Amino acid sequence: MVAHQSIISYLNIVTRIARRRAQTGHESEYEALVREMFATMRSSSGFLGADPLPPEQAGDAYQVIVMTWGGVMPRLTKLMRPWLNQAAK
Repeated sequence: MVAHQSIISYLNIVTRIARRRAQTGHESEYEALVREMFATMRSSSGFLGADPLPPEQAGDAYQVIVMTWGGVMPRLTKLMRPWLNQAAK
């Protein structure tokens, strides 16, 4: 476990989990928006990957998991701001 923790510290991987609810009846548009957001993030150096997790039940929140190298998240957050603002509406 200690070796694993030291590797993670050395790599400085940051995982961000966002939870958002899609407006009722607009779930497919929200999923398309998330795919577009991932495509934009892929162009950023330090981006390691992302996964969308759909809600278990209708009306529950989607989860978006993003992994990056440390220090990259502020740039990705700036890139993602338009999508985050739109998704929050």
